[in-house]
Amino acid sequence: MGKKRKVVLYLMLFVMFLSFSACNDKKKTEEVKENVILDPLIYHDNNILSDTLNIEVLDKDYTNPRLSIIIDDFGNYNNFMLDSLLVKFGELPKEVSFAILPNLSYSEFVMEYFQYDNRELLLHAPLEPQNSKINAGEVVINSEDDAITIINKMNEFHAQLPYISGVNNHMGSKATESPEVMSAILEWCQTNNLYFIDSATTSKSVAFALAQEFGVPSAKRDIFLDVPNPTKETVENYLVKMKKYFEANRDILVITHASSLERRDNLQYFITEAQKIGYKLVPVSEYITISEQPI
Repeated sequence: MGKKRKVVLYLMLFVMFLSFSACNDKKKTEEVKENVILDPLIYHDNNILSDTLNIEVLDKDYTNPRLSIIIDDFGNYNNFMLDSLLVKFGELPKEVSFAILPNLSYSEFVMEYFQYDNRELLLHAPLEPQNSKINAGEVVINSEDDAITIINKMNEFHAQLPYISGVNNHMGSKATESPEVMSAILEWCQTNNLYFIDSATTSKSVAFALAQEFGVPSAKRDIFLDVPNPTKETVENYLVKMKKYFEANRDILVITHASSLERRDNLQYFITEAQKIGYKLVPVSEYITISEQPI
């Protein structure tokens, strides 16, 4: 970790300490926010819990297939010491992109922290899940929202996180099935020159197909690296498949989550081994530019 980032980290910590010590009422609000369910993979459709790519050889005009990685759910962690999740995930290769949830206790702090790292950031936009009992966030885009409401919510998210390069969905197994909802979101992305990544939390999602129709730079998640469980064994199983995908010249978009050091270490191992196979690690913005879609 460079001296510049350490200085920035300590300055930001000092400012946060002063602001938090003067805001007792805010603590109650943050306790409510802590109830937001992160990493809700157990609620996704069973048929999208693993990758379902066809092993079909593609003819492309470059040598190595690309690998792009997004880590979801940043914004909910309050330990910023040098051995914290935030810092440890920040030590991953710069090509790895981070998706930040809005309206959490540390959403803006995380954005500011990684802005100094030239890290590509996404808005992890909370969208309505099928299970109405799940708390997807303080402000959620619902399937019954009209276009004006959706645009206002997206503007609110963007005002908190202005340094994003793109958007992907947090949950959204119900909202991403709605052409009306996704049309409004994609038109907003187009207006704001942002790409959209379909996290594919339901097999019935229309998000990626509509993005292609709208001409919005886009891609769809291929692998959830921590499904069915966030273990080294799961990663090893995916690496076996990665060898087959490499032989078929497939680009792969991976999503994982920022909830433990085990996942961080598993991801670093996955990246190292995938590069040994021959994959080229690229930022999401480069991945959506060169990938042939759909897969």
